Amino acid sequence: MWPIRRRGRPRRGICDHLRNVVATSALSRAVLDALDAWVSEGVEPPPSAVPTVADGTLVTMEEWSRQFPAVPSALRPYSPDELYAVDRSTVPPVADRSRRYTVLLPAVDADGNETAGVRAPMVSVPLGTYTGSNTRAPGQGHGALHEFSGSTFPFAATKDERLITGDPRPSVAERHGDAAGYVARIRAAAEQLAARRLLLDEDVERAVRAAASWSAPRHDVESP
Repeated sequence: MWPIRRRGRPRRGICDHLRNVVATSALSRAVLDALDAWVSEGVEPPPSAVPTVADGTLVTMEEWSRQFPAVPSALRPYSPDELYAVDRSTVPPVADRSRRYTVLLPAVDADGNETAGVRAPMVSVPLGTYTGSNTRAPGQGHGALHEFSGSTFPFAATKDERLITGDPRPSVAERHGDAAGYVARIRAAAEQLAARRLLLDEDVERAVRAAASWSAPRHDVESP
């Protein structure tokens, strides 16, 4: 019932957590098609899905921390990377630490997944929490943010498992039932993206095929 072992499973590398495994290349193909239609035929592109302060999808670090669920063993970043004003009249340019820009974060849902943006089918129908940040492991600058690798925090397989670990996020079995239920939800999410011109029809079928094995190997997090 659950994802099988195979090559290509997620890795931690020098980070505390598994790297973000969300597949986004299909979204880029659809956007390129939309760009081509806009330039060559004047067809308006899909509406922007960028998070904003106005609609509450762009929030402070404090608000993000309140929204993010208590995922077992997840090491949260202390703060986002600071962004300072830079004096570029000098060589090399010098950051002015007395003047910093406000850094905001995308709001997240009860699973810890971002609410705005273009959500890939595997985010709309998740098997875990997928974040945009990851922290460095001990011996690698422990606790500091690591580039843009992101993290994956898999859901528990069953309700019993999540209760044992104290995971507030519903388990895979609770949300999807069986493999057929998961595949059906992935198809529905993919078709909704296609209707918004954010996924090509051929990639709808690719998403469905990938879901047939519980999106393995991307979600195969068992030890070798």
